[in-house]
Amino acid sequence: MFTGWIQTGRDRPGTTAPYVLLASNIDPGWTSVFPLIAGLVTETGRILSHGAILAREYGIPTVTSLDGAMALLPAGTRITVDGTAGTVTILESAEPAGGAPDLPV
Repeated sequence: MFTGWIQTGRDRPGTTAPYVLLASNIDPGWTSVFPLIAGLVTETGRILSHGAILAREYGIPTVTSLDGAMALLPAGTRITVDGTAGTVTILESAEPAGGAPDLPV
């Protein structure tokens, strides 16, 4: 289980703080970011998808097949990802128009 801020591939590239990566789909091009993330949520995939396999190898809590996640969970939203239960809990919504809060260092 991990609690942190959501980032997408379009947001704050190169950040070094642990965060939850939110993506529509994970392909081999995402492999290099796995050492930087501490949680993963994807709109597609199952237990044998590329993202799920990488996440298990890195010990990253993951929830896959969360349809509509990109629209429901904007960058800057603070969530808890529980890979064992397969749940995502919203703890704090992203700040409107003012941007996402700074990532913890």
